[in-house]
Amino acid sequence: MGDPPTRSFSWIIKTSSLMCILLSSIYIFLYRNSINFYKGSNISLDFSTQQYIGSDITSFSLGELGDSKKVHQFNSRTNVSIKSYDGFNGNNSAKPDSWKFLVDSENCKIPDLDPFDDNIKDLLILHPEPYKCDDSDLLTYIQNDTLFLNLTKKARQHVAYCRFKPIYFNGITGKASEPFIYFIDIEDEFLKVECFDFFGDLVVKNFHMKFKQKTPKLYEANDKSKFDKEINKNDTESTKNTMYSKRQSVTDKKMDFAITDRLNIMLIMIDSTSRINSLRYFTNTRRYLTETLGAVELLGYNKLADNTMVNMVPFLTGEFAKNLTCLKSQQGVDNCSFIWQKYSQNGYLTHFGEDMTFAGTFHYTLNGFKEQPTDYYDRPFYYHNEKSSDGVADTCFHGKSSSESLYQRMYDLAYNLRNQRYFSLNIHSRNTHTYLEGLADMDNLTLDTISKLYENNLLNNTFMAIFGDHGLRFGEVRQTFVGQLEERLPMLFLYQPEWFRNKYSDHMTNLKTNSRRLTTHFDMFYTLLDLLNLDKKGPVKRGISLFREIPRDRTCEDAYIDQHWCTCNYHLTVMDNDTVKNTLSNILIEHLNSLLENYDKETKCSNLTLVSVVSSVAVTSKSGQDKGHRIVIKTEPGNGVFESTLRYQSSSGSFQVKGDVSRLSKYGDNSKCVKGKTLRKICFCI
Repeated sequence: MGDPPTRSFSWIIKTSSLMCILLSSIYIFLYRNSINFYKGSNISLDFSTQQYIGSDITSFSLGELGDSKKVHQFNSRTNVSIKSYDGFNGNNSAKPDSWKFLVDSENCKIPDLDPFDDNIKDLLILHPEPYKCDDSDLLTYIQNDTLFLNLTKKARQHVAYCRFKPIYFNGITGKASEPFIYFIDIEDEFLKVECFDFFGDLVVKNFHMKFKQKTPKLYEANDKSKFDKEINKNDTESTKNTMYSKRQSVTDKKMDFAITDRLNIMLIMIDSTSRINSLRYFTNTRRYLTETLGAVELLGYNKLADNTMVNMVPFLTGEFAKNLTCLKSQQGVDNCSFIWQKYSQNGYLTHFGEDMTFAGTFHYTLNGFKEQPTDYYDRPFYYHNEKSSDGVADTCFHGKSSSESLYQRMYDLAYNLRNQRYFSLNIHSRNTHTYLEGLADMDNLTLDTISKLYENNLLNNTFMAIFGDHGLRFGEVRQTFVGQLEERLPMLFLYQPEWFRNKYSDHMTNLKTNSRRLTTHFDMFYTLLDLLNLDKKGPVKRGISLFREIPRDRTCEDAYIDQHWCTCNYHLTVMDNDTVKNTLSNILIEHLNSLLENYDKETKCSNLTLVSVVSSVAVTSKSGQDKGHRIVIKTEPGNGVFESTLRYQSSSGSFQVKGDVSRLSKYGDNSKCVKGKTLRKICFCI
């Protein structure tokens, strides 16, 4: 009875030993082959960091990935995946090895990160509820040149009569109309409508925009001197930029560009919208743009500066905001030379609409326009809507979303000006400025608008750009590596009608090539200039038209992208040396406080003190010539989180803050005592 159990136990021991040896052999085999597999395939590469704010993940060599010390320098939360993505057809299937980067050149490698990476998935609202506006206030509507009263709603709300007042550029309302109970003819472009009950009490208020035929008159064709002087000045500086001369000869071929081939310009800017976030919440529009319209997506589109204004100024003027004295005038920005003026000189009607006036591109930190800048200018409409809404940041205006109103305006202009040339700039901010998921509310709204334009043949003579100024600049996602990268890579889609693509096929070839090159807002400015005459070579100062091939070896320095914003390849080393981190953080704190100290002495801002170092990463360019550190700190008062790149100065043997400083946390009303764009994100008002 005792022998069988003994033999059974011995058999188990022997069998277990053999199994252990076998499993060990399998493990070693798989481990060795996995290293080779990393080197030749498109698998995900996992890096780890909880609050990692590096410059670029791709500069780690594959050999370094096998170094456990290097990997374990990061925390355990983040698993940043580099995946293949075909930006032309939205196919996320496997591609050749070179496709795991959005831009893949010797001088620039921008990784293609998973928008739903494990690191940030818990921070995302994956299926946001659609935000609907209460349309009970939509008591009146316009058809042609007549304002109608909705009789069903009129009876329901016990309305006796209504009046309207015209709204003018300066925000002043005109004289009230006669009372009406059914309809009334109108001539004015912007209207404020008020409806009253039988006791004379106000029941409902609404605002309307109406199309009004105009002629281009703001910038006459013979008044070119102002714009051309701005564009052509400092030509000697443009010769320093050799990128233009690197173009292939095909781009210089004479195309006999016909004036009749000039396209309308439709620009749709969606605030704080990165390419990565468009993959999360803008999927229907993306699919329609690429599959139905044949639009080209620019995958290496890198922002140039921090917020909306300092990115849109290069887009619209071809110059950095800091270099334009016209932006600093207390009298407004009217003396600046904007791209729409060039189109006005060429007979285009011009339009500028922006759905958030209190934080408008040229009003939040600047003094705005004292004179109407374009033929059609929507600010009076949105200004009065904001004044009468429940909150300045509300996305609904009396029953209709602000973006819906702006899209309707854009469509009305395209329809009514279909036999004329126009330039239309539309900036949507309310839905997307603060929340990543706000873009979801823009998806079907944008899709419905552009599909309606396309199906009604209103895009057959139009160049359309749908783009972001930058990605979301603050919040929890922003404080991860994915967030750091996407904040610097805004979305950009470009559409041209089919006949234009066929006739100017060489230029379209260049555009598609450039879809995987490093590009900026400066390039869009020169693209808009190019569209006035594709044959003419203008001066090149800071950018290259996207219809001309951009050199494959372009660097951030070539493209005038500061190291702090550059998404190209850098060698990164996470700094665990507390002495170094504390030294760098103190340099940054001193820099921030010196900015506060040098500001208006009457402004009361608290001195900032260090709470903690969130992260510190050594940043070195591939050549090793450009050395620096990217550091993220938390300060008090206000729990501000700031990111800055400090560069090593060989002359002094020390690090200095160079370029801009990013604020990664919201500042709300904490800085309402200052107006300047730099101080607003730093100051904590006493």
